[in-house]
Amino acid sequence: MRARELFGSKVVRAIALTLVVLVPWQLGAFATRAKAPSAPTSAPGVHDPDVVRSSPVVPSPAPRSEPGGAQRARRPDPREGRLWAFGGFGAWVDVYDFESLVPSEAVAELAVRGVRTLFIQTGRYNTPHAVAPEVGPWLEAAHRADLKVVGWYLPNYRPVRRDVARTVAIARYEWAGHRFDGLGIDIEFKDDVAYPPTWNARVVEHARTVRERLGRRYPIAAITPPPLQMDVAPLRWAGFPWEGLAEVSDVFMLMSYWSYRDCGGNPDHCAYPFTHLNVSETRRLVGDKPVHTIGGVGDVVGTREVADFVRGALHAEAFGASLYDLRTTAPAYWRHLAKLRRL
Repeated sequence: MRARELFGSKVVRAIALTLVVLVPWQLGAFATRAKAPSAPTSAPGVHDPDVVRSSPVVPSPAPRSEPGGAQRARRPDPREGRLWAFGGFGAWVDVYDFESLVPSEAVAELAVRGVRTLFIQTGRYNTPHAVAPEVGPWLEAAHRADLKVVGWYLPNYRPVRRDVARTVAIARYEWAGHRFDGLGIDIEFKDDVAYPPTWNARVVEHARTVRERLGRRYPIAAITPPPLQMDVAPLRWAGFPWEGLAEVSDVFMLMSYWSYRDCGGNPDHCAYPFTHLNVSETRRLVGDKPVHTIGGVGDVVGTREVADFVRGALHAEAFGASLYDLRTTAPAYWRHLAKLRRL
């Protein structure tokens, strides 16, 4: 069929009319899309976990992979502050330090060094008081210096009800109007309950009961041996209840004391890898819970090891880090420990 005859038909005229109308409209729509700005890659609050979870538009970024397949824990928003006492740079005092340290002087040094939180032992299963009378002045001095204070307790799980009462007492303790910003449960003593399954069950029973007494919002940390240490004595730590503790604990704090390990016999037990690997492995075991790493022990380590510990904590992007303990921290260590303020 010739072109003149084609365009003379009614059908073709209808097609031509349709093209006259639609083509300019499509071109205009394309131009409009071309001028529209692209979707933003970030928005106010995108790094706030609550905002990300509730937003139907901005997707949550994929979690960063860590060595060994672990994933980085989501850091709680510091503006909320519920768990922030466990984050950043910390320092430790136990019941054996009370006679040798003056609270006002020690706290003043911590403040100058940039320490965020004082972790102070309130008692043990065998001490006369649930909260030692020496603790009050430490709590007041630390708060006046704008430090957070976490009280921690060592149970023996025999009986569990006494350990529950003493742990709950930390949250309810008050001195001159000051109260603790959170509590820690020191989960390590096994001498009085030797059978691992029984001990594991009591560990969870204790932590769960404390959580029930204090409610879901009170900040609680599980202070545990690190995974690489457990690997050295697998029968002793068989079935350790990581999952049960994760259900009722807000934070995990690792007693990652490379000083007790044989660095020469196992390179993974040197300060840097022991710190980094323990943080990564714990994240794998407890999901998205924040992990604070505790290095040491201060009087049997050297400056180079402390520097390696700090590098390990920073590279693992731990939620917080500290050296055990304040009394045994040599002056030469502080310049390295000060880098933990980046956490």
